[in-house]
Amino acid sequence: MRLNDMLIMTRYLPEEVLRRIEESGENPLASKKREATILFFDIRGSTKIAESLGGDIFASFLNDIFTDTIDFIYSNGGFVNKLLGDGLMAVFGCPIESTNPCLQALKAAVQIQNYLKTYNDVRPEYIANPIRAGIGIATGTVFSGIIGSVRIQEYTVLGDAVNIASRLESLTKDFNCRIIVDQNTFNHVEASANWKELPPVTLRGRQNPVNVYAL
Repeated sequence: MRLNDMLIMTRYLPEEVLRRIEESGENPLASKKREATILFFDIRGSTKIAESLGGDIFASFLNDIFTDTIDFIYSNGGFVNKLLGDGLMAVFGCPIESTNPCLQALKAAVQIQNYLKTYNDVRPEYIANPIRAGIGIATGTVFSGIIGSVRIQEYTVLGDAVNIASRLESLTKDFNCRIIVDQNTFNHVEASANWKELPPVTLRGRQNPVNVYAL
């Protein structure tokens, strides 16, 4: 395995996964199509929170939330592909394959929302209102691999499931719920929780409505 690939992996993967890669000699970052589950997480109202706090305090607040949120993702077999200001994108099922990435993503999502409930019970005085977040989850075939140039490279995941998960996260605002999944994810986790079927939604860039479900 090239040294450059290993350096990139150390940015994204937990130590136990890196040990498995080192033992097998395989490169999970090689470009290929994979079945994966994508999770988007976004903190609600962060602009107002930032306006009410100084920069240093707001950064500390985000670090506190992200520290625990990312721990839940990694402990359930996922990894964080991108930090998106007041949110993030996580992937389950690649670069390390998993038997049930849908269930892993759902478990992480539930743990994150339960953590926020606890956080709100003991939140600092400078956080005036309870913290809320939306999570969208979608499953499908994605392209994963290293892209970039000699100046900068990153491991990325591209595909319809990425776009759907991002838009489902946004829909949590419209439906006033905290976790929404697509049909592919629902098919694998239906028996794991209680669900409410939402009206089919037409997502930007897609002609046919998408079946979605709220936890």
